[in-house]
Amino acid sequence: MSGRRQRPEPTIRASILLPVLRVVDGLGGETEALLTRQRLRRADLQDPYATVPLRRYVALLEEAAAHLGNPALGLRIGALLRPADLGPAGLLFSLAPTLRLGFAQLGRYLGTLQGGTAIALDERPGRAAFAYRMEDPSIWPRAQDSELTLAAMCGLVRSRLGSGWAPIEVHFDHHGDPRRPALRQAFQAPVLFRQPVTQLLIAPGELDLPRRARDVDVLPVLERHAQDLLAREAPVPDRPPDRLSDQVRRLIALRIARGEAGGETGGALGVAAVAAGLGLSARTLQRGLAAEGTTLRDLLRAHRQHLAGARLQAGGETMAQIARALGYSDATVFWRAFRTWNGTAPSAARRRR
Repeated sequence: MSGRRQRPEPTIRASILLPVLRVVDGLGGETEALLTRQRLRRADLQDPYATVPLRRYVALLEEAAAHLGNPALGLRIGALLRPADLGPAGLLFSLAPTLRLGFAQLGRYLGTLQGGTAIALDERPGRAAFAYRMEDPSIWPRAQDSELTLAAMCGLVRSRLGSGWAPIEVHFDHHGDPRRPALRQAFQAPVLFRQPVTQLLIAPGELDLPRRARDVDVLPVLERHAQDLLAREAPVPDRPPDRLSDQVRRLIALRIARGEAGGETGGALGVAAVAAGLGLSARTLQRGLAAEGTTLRDLLRAHRQHLAGARLQAGGETMAQIARALGYSDATVFWRAFRTWNGTAPSAARRRR
């Protein structure tokens, strides 16, 4: 046994679960049975600052949608969320003088709402993108959470820019039917599935539209509250600090999600590129990982194994689509890698699911 301590499981605040329960209750769902299967109790969720494992929250959403026969459940819940449901991070977003600053506040204080998640504002010529990503690839399927999140963000932007606002495009990393009437109605924009990143594409000029100053006196109070909440989540003796290998895992996940991978360990996933992304030399990266008992190749393989297993379990994608999601050039390369990892073909693993 290596003695290496496991990092804490990411959690999410009960303030997000409470609207979920209200909607499922209103639709006549067997809410208590759904909670029990995820080892959750309604009584423990009455405190909005209580936390539950992120994995169980995502699984609860997926199971509730299947139980109700309602694939648009996440969309429906997301459209109902208000800034206060997102805690201080949501309120700071809504009160920021511009969308750009609002997204910055949301990213800065996302940890007060949930862990194991990354958001970013990616600006390129002609468009900006609000991207949302869970860092653990084994939390899959997560279509309901992704649709809930982008629907909630769309609603928050509309609360600032007007109910007629619509994104340029909406991208999801899961598979689905872009012709779903609920999607068209919710976003009023083209919806694309099986994309590298789950994101809202926004016109860059909208980021700096001023918002009429209002309730500015409450901003320092909210920010102090958010800082206090983050401080509670700071490393403690029983919680290991952020390691170099964890930083590398996050960078691998981000670059694969963006479709920036190149071969087995080349391109954006090569030693030189990963080291540069972390502000290190290649030698420092390799020595640091070796001190933690791992290598870049090991971390990349582990991430791809998790991602492959989750997507094969979920079904609905071809081998070529899974290969692209893992950053491989084609299905043949993925097939060879999977057989090396598991001693069996991915098709056999899919049949066993």
